[in-house]
Amino acid sequence: MTTNPFVYSNVSLNTHKRWEEMGITKANAKVPRILADVISAVASNNPLWSFVSVDPAWDNTVNGFTVFENGEQLGSVMYGYYRGNYGVEVRNERISAQRQRSNGYRTSDTKKAISAIKKAFTRKSPTEKLKTAQEDARALLQRQDYQKARDAHSAERRVNDEMLIFLKNDDAMRQLFNDYLHKEDKQHLLERYETANMEMMTIAAIQTQFGDGKAYLVVKTDGKYVVQIGDEVDLFDDNSLPENIRGKLGILKLVEDEQVVSSIGCRVNSETFVIVKGE
Repeated sequence: MTTNPFVYSNVSLNTHKRWEEMGITKANAKVPRILADVISAVASNNPLWSFVSVDPAWDNTVNGFTVFENGEQLGSVMYGYYRGNYGVEVRNERISAQRQRSNGYRTSDTKKAISAIKKAFTRKSPTEKLKTAQEDARALLQRQDYQKARDAHSAERRVNDEMLIFLKNDDAMRQLFNDYLHKEDKQHLLERYETANMEMMTIAAIQTQFGDGKAYLVVKTDGKYVVQIGDEVDLFDDNSLPENIRGKLGILKLVEDEQVVSSIGCRVNSETFVIVKGE
């Protein structure tokens, strides 16, 4: 072990309960030597960055840190055994995109690790944020499409079960079936079925528009809005943002992350939104 990187105010333990259970604090936390050397050097030279430990290893050692600047994740530095020697792995999206065999740069040389962090750990450019936003939005739409379809199918199966019990292969009118559900206090099954189907159609329509480049992808960054539709990308501020985007964006800002609003779009996260173009 070497200098404890937790002596720096911008280095902290995460909130994992095992730290408290084991009586581990910033003052007595164990950090492997090369990891401690790297984090200490980088933390001292970058006081505006914050370094948060990952969850404890099996032996309650700190084996990695996630690095942030103003809330934006820059990457991570992990300790491990690589090619017959102990070292660190420097990870972030830029490094991952450049490497084929692994997602990070591995080395047992402290200076090389520090150099890799210095080169790769910078805040994302608007172009990089736009790419990440596209991936996040696409992943959310796919998850929502799958979840809503599964909910709709599950609800449909329940409704069909009740319908079979009541109808017994008879061609009774839907109103009779509704009366049956009311009588048996099972109207909520039909309501759930109709709601699930409506949500499924809503997310399917938004996913189709987004996939065809006919929905706006809006990314909020540094007080401005990067707006992409198809191959066209524009930059707006609060005053220049088009009215057809502004109103729908205002609604999506009021809902929770990953929520879909019919005829409006969806909120991927606090910075990323998909807005339907409308008529």
